[in-house]
Amino acid sequence: MAAQTGLALAVSGVLGWVAAPWLAAAALLCMAMVIGHWWTMQRTWSLRHASGEGGWQIAGAGGEWRGTRVAVVYLGPWLIGLRLDQRPVWLWPDSATPAARRELRRCLLAGQRAV
Repeated sequence: MAAQTGLALAVSGVLGWVAAPWLAAAALLCMAMVIGHWWTMQRTWSLRHASGEGGWQIAGAGGEWRGTRVAVVYLGPWLIGLRLDQRPVWLWPDSATPAARRELRRCLLAGQRAV
């Protein structure tokens, strides 16, 4: 969110410097609307591995758990890329606690070794 807001401010600043002030204000307003729309469309979800219940499960905002297929796209120390039922998901460092991300990486690595 901070990156998008910073980029919007930078673009508006450049427009204010080289173009008319009304154009910079209009651009800032449009970018604020886009960022606001993006922010409200974010879905909350949780992922868990329940070995006795069939593997990976996902829960949406409602809280009910359902089975899902998990494929690893990228597994790094800071960034984790997954494909959940053919939907790409990137887990950033602020999306979970360090202990939870570490446990997720261990579980994903164990699943890759088993295949």
